[in-house]
Amino acid sequence: MSTAPRYAFNPEDNNLLAGVRLAFETLAKHPNLTAAESDVCRTVLEAFTRFPLLTDGLAVAVSIVQRQGGGHSSMDFRMDDELFELSTTSVTYDPAVGSDVSSQTVFTVGVGEGTRGAKHSDSATEWVTQFIQWAGADDIEAHFECNGEPVADNLGDE
Repeated sequence: MSTAPRYAFNPEDNNLLAGVRLAFETLAKHPNLTAAESDVCRTVLEAFTRFPLLTDGLAVAVSIVQRQGGGHSSMDFRMDDELFELSTTSVTYDPAVGSDVSSQTVFTVGVGEGTRGAKHSDSATEWVTQFIQWAGADDIEAHFECNGEPVADNLGDE
């Protein structure tokens, strides 16, 4: 048995991972992406071909944001040498009381020995469906980070 570091995916994670892969295939083809943003998507897709093995030195975070009134919601993706995670963040703003932020991790899987596999919330499949829809939207806003550095900002902004 290989001792190479790997994510501890469960067999039932395959459908969810296929959906995330589809979202990145959709996002990579978005006409408003810069070359650097497209490169991040291709890097993520390449890492998917090696699952469950890790891609050494890779640390990627991508958020797709939808603005709503004074707040926003985001679908957040993170993959690095310790964690593969899907989450949501909602920010609401009321001038009378200020901002309220809520976050929910919908899927997470760790790396290495002692990891017992993916932790799902009931909304993981819904997250993937929404991520695919948002990735293909004409007016999206996206934030890309690779190895701790912002790649590009505000995909939908002119």
